[in-house]
Amino acid sequence: MIKITGGELRGRVLSAPVPPNVRPTAARVREAVFSMVGQRLDGWSVLDLFGGTGLIAIEAASRGASPVTVVDRNAAALACIRENVAALGANVRVVSGDAANPRPPADFVYLDPPFKEPIRPWLERAAALCLRVIVAEARAPVEWPERLRGDGVHGFALDRARTYGDTAVALYVRIGADTGGAEADVVGDDRGVIEDDGGGESAEGKPLGVPRVVPGDELA
Repeated sequence: MIKITGGELRGRVLSAPVPPNVRPTAARVREAVFSMVGQRLDGWSVLDLFGGTGLIAIEAASRGASPVTVVDRNAAALACIRENVAALGANVRVVSGDAANPRPPADFVYLDPPFKEPIRPWLERAAALCLRVIVAEARAPVEWPERLRGDGVHGFALDRARTYGDTAVALYVRIGADTGGAEADVVGDDRGVIEDDGGGESAEGKPLGVPRVVPGDELA
């Protein structure tokens, strides 16, 4: 049973069966992510490039983010995401497509590519799409780069990196952006493994500055 960890939908359960080869992000990792970024994301645009079950996108929408866009190219994952979004009434835009395709930028880009792929190219891809904050997941251990080029004008700096079991999490902040509030302790005992290519409340932290809202893609 997978529950939303924060916001208006806190405690609600995802109804759709998890597709083959998709292992949703652990509760303690989700708690950590939103402790770093902020427990309230009102006015933030969010882009989740590897949707899986739609869990991270729903967590962001639950915390007030809008617009929230989730992308996946796998048919089973897309069906799962749409079912979860509809059942919870979450304000999430579901897009069928490849994470490498061009798309509008967002304040917060969430990135959890297949573990078998090198993380650096995807980090640079996320930096080109991000206006403020990137959170990335990878299989631990990871040697995270200290800087990302971004759009060539505004780069990103590694702000925090944490490891939870076999899952490594990194937070990158656009250079010149404000930093967030103190990181909260996280709880939970489920395992934090994300998806592979086949499948496609703690104390409140303050969001990282005042974001600019950018429209996302159209519904798939």
